[in-house]
Amino acid sequence: DWPPGAPAGRVGLLHWFSILFARPFPGFSAKLNAWVTWWAAQWLMGPCSLQRLDAAELARGGAGGLTAILGDGEGQQLLVHRCRYLEASGCASICVNCCKMPTQDFFNNDMGVPMRMLPDYETLECRFQFGVAPTADDEAEARAVPCLGACPSAAAVREAWGREKPLEGVCVRMS
Repeated sequence: DWPPGAPAGRVGLLHWFSILFARPFPGFSAKLNAWVTWWAAQWLMGPCSLQRLDAAELARGGAGGLTAILGDGEGQQLLVHRCRYLEASGCASICVNCCKMPTQDFFNNDMGVPMRMLPDYETLECRFQFGVAPTADDEAEARAVPCLGACPSAAAVREAWGREKPLEGVCVRMS
């Protein structure tokens, strides 16, 4: 565990990043993490581009809305043009439980950088919004996504049950 000095249960590098960058320079840290994710993760997710956070997202706030946005928004949104992970799995539950929630947890809790993911199940795009913390509404919406037509679990249940729609409005892996 390098560098030394991290509290028990924390990875040294992530602990020190949080102390040396994320806390004193939150806007810079949001941009840095967006750029590093763009540079290092395209092999997994597919082609990506850095964008400015949408003005509507920057203006949204209040109860149930965004609590704060760190930075000016320039270069803080990573757009995955067509997520290979979601396309290959064909399953909203795998997207939410094996990608969205763990990735948000990593950036928000381990790196100390607020980051919110917004997958689009119709276009297979995904937006990583660095400097924006996810809300409770985001998680509730993510967990309420119905099965995709290409979901292999839904297809197996349809075949076994002889029904077109096995469970109305709920992903079979989430239920």
